[in-house]
Amino acid sequence: TRFYSKKIFDGIKIKDKEVHEDYAKNKDKYIKEPGGVKVEGVKFSSRDKALLFFDKVKGKIKSFATIAKSEKDGKFKDFGHVSKGAQMLGAAPEALVDAALKIKSLPGVDIVKDEKDVWIIAVSDKKDPVHHDLADIKDQVKMQLQYGKFKEVYEKHVDDLKKQFTVDVDESHFEEKAAPAGDKKEEMLKGIFGEKGHQHKTDDKTKRL
Repeated sequence: TRFYSKKIFDGIKIKDKEVHEDYAKNKDKYIKEPGGVKVEGVKFSSRDKALLFFDKVKGKIKSFATIAKSEKDGKFKDFGHVSKGAQMLGAAPEALVDAALKIKSLPGVDIVKDEKDVWIIAVSDKKDPVHHDLADIKDQVKMQLQYGKFKEVYEKHVDDLKKQFTVDVDESHFEEKAAPAGDKKEEMLKGIFGEKGHQHKTDDKTKRL
């Protein structure tokens, strides 16, 4: 089966045109650097404390990190550049990422509610994503397309084989046939009277005690 599968896989040919079309259509799959926007934030346990801090940093976004680090009621964190779908474990909460990407005028400050916490975030330095050059990943793209076609081609081959070679299994061959009643009776009599139909005689020597 493995040899047969490999033979089918090796027979699938991907044209350069298909590679170029897939790269152009799915360019976001081939991102080298995600880009996004730079996000710094301060987490507060209540909205009132968050609003007081918001008033402090309003119009002072360049000094946001300095002011935030000295804030006793909140916890500062620099998330670096964030983008949708490129978050790692322990990175910015999804609510912060969504809010940061919605800010149209940068730099900007916003208030974000995330479950029980309230954040004040400063958003700046937007970067466009950097994609891999097709020349560097052409072989990988071609391999992905080849794998994508393999399942379809393999299933077609199997269906064709089923149509060409039909195998019928006679289940009756494996069934235990019941012996006729007459045969059972005859075997029982043989066990009692012996092969010639006479009852077994006990040895005379044995009878004389």
